[in-house]
Formats: sequence, C-alpha cells, structure tokens
Amino acid sequence: MSEDRAVDLARGPYSAVAHPHRLSLAGQTFERVCVRRTGVAVYRGDQAYLRIGPGLAAELDLHKTMLSFGFPVAGILGEGVHEGFAYFIEESLGPQTLGDRFEEERDAGSGITDEGFADFVDVVERQTRAQLSMPTRPFRPTSSIT
Repeated sequence: MSEDRAVDLARGPYSAVAHPHRLSLAGQTFERVCVRRTGVAVYRGDQAYLRIGPGLAAELDLHKTMLSFGFPVAGILGEGVHEGFAYFIEESLGPQTLGDRFEEERDAGSGITDEGFADFVDVVERQTRAQLSMPTRPFRPTSSIT
C-alpha cells in the first residue's frame, strides 16, 4: 500500500474513523499532522490547515465565536462536507509559534528581539481586548463575609 493510500485508525471515545496521511480538498493538498481523541483530524497545507471529522460542529462553532469577539485565532477560509464529514480550512498563522521563535532567538544568543516581543504583545493585546468585549455577569456572592 502506498503512503498516499495508507490509513491510521483514530480511535476516540466516540469514533473509529480512518484518516489518510494525505488529503486533497478545495484545490489544496494537506498532510496529516494529528488525529485528536474526538476523531477530528488536523492537516497542514502550504498556507492553510484543515480540520475534518466527526464532532467538528462544536469546534467550528467555538472557533467562529472566538473570531466574532476578535480573539487571535486563524481566519476561516472555507467549510463544507467531504465524504460525509464536516470540515473547515483555516489560514496558517505563520511557519512557527512564538515559543519556537523565542527559543531560536535565545539559542542564537540575541535574546528575544524587539520585533519578536512586539509580535507577542500584539497577540496579548488582541486576546485582552477580545476577553473584555465579551458579555459578563456581575459578581454576586452567595453569602456575605462578616
């Protein structure tokens, strides 16, 4: 069996789904990164990520909610159904995480660069603004402290 056709079984508490190592969808080719316990598989493409599998609806709903509040999460490029499974494609946020970038900068002996730190502060600011924009319930203690 070729690498293209080989499959692994993702066995989670609610599923037993075969996810191929490579998947072509929406004009792009994706390589499997992992399969979550839920049976949702994550694939990496050149400029995007694909999530597909059973139970994806709740994940997609949460992702859309986070986007609507301005949380620093990847934009959704497309969504649909492929071979009976819901999927969505999200933009790639870059070739490496901030943690990987900071580790490289530290290992190079320069410490975290001003540009790297500014990128980090931007993410923290976006996260904070999003959290502050969410509706909140006022705090009501159940008993008074005397």
